[in-house]
Amino acid sequence: MRTMLRTAVASLNIGSPWLARRQRQHRGHTALVIPVPEAEPAVSAIRRQYDAAANSGMPAHITLVYPFIPIDAIADEVEDAIRSILLRQPSFSFRLVTVATFPNVLYLAPHPARPFVDLTRAFEARWPDRPSYGGKFRDVVPHLTVAQGQNVARLATRLTPALPIDAVARCVDAMTQDASGRWQTLERFELRS
Repeated sequence: MRTMLRTAVASLNIGSPWLARRQRQHRGHTALVIPVPEAEPAVSAIRRQYDAAANSGMPAHITLVYPFIPIDAIADEVEDAIRSILLRQPSFSFRLVTVATFPNVLYLAPHPARPFVDLTRAFEARWPDRPSYGGKFRDVVPHLTVAQGQNVARLATRLTPALPIDAVARCVDAMTQDASGRWQTLERFELRS
């Protein structure tokens, strides 16, 4: 894969929108996420208080792959590969139906979870050295993080009345952090209608 990344960096095309954005970046962190704007009314106040990513520009979302390819290794061929994977994936409806926890994380679980798992696995198959969450977790558990920190499970009662939340996955956003730590959309990839 190192050879492939060197090739990707060497093949950067000056006309590439990825390259133009890459030149403005310094931190290098990237993620592939499905934004969930339908959840914002229910989660934004809690996220602003208990999720640092919300205050850094990351919208309510379900992560597919993080960390993804470093920003300085992204080239047109990466964009093409992402598009190729997503061409097989139509947009899909889902519901956020359950409030659940990981250690020190409160999240909303989507149903069905399978489309998110399948997309994550497709990206991991294409980039096997880029497993989601660095390969720390064997199972893919799709989730929309609402709060992080000790004792966040107590916030579940604030979310339950808003459930279920009906949503549609329409796109995958490639997100990146700039030098100040702010997340921004690098590229939006529409799912098939």
